[in-house]
Amino acid sequence: MQKRNILLKGAYKLRFVDYKCNDCGKISEIVIRNKEDKIKCNNCGSANMARVFSSFSCNGSNTNCSGSCSSCSAKCN
Repeated sequence: MQKRNILLKGAYKLRFVDYKCNDCGKISEIVIRNKEDKIKCNNCGSANMARVFSSFSCNGSNTNCSGSCSSCSAKCN
């Protein structure tokens, strides 16, 4: 899952953020509307949550790739 920001009419900004429950282990995508939102597990209702920072990847050819990045699994050359 990736973090996404959505801007709605009226300038409300929603953030979709992944959190992992420290009690049941389930990862949930939580919609954050403002700083006061309470974050709870969608599975068990616990507030014992930790933010998950997900990685991203891309597949396919990249004409701008130098082939020097160590984390890139794509074969650029």
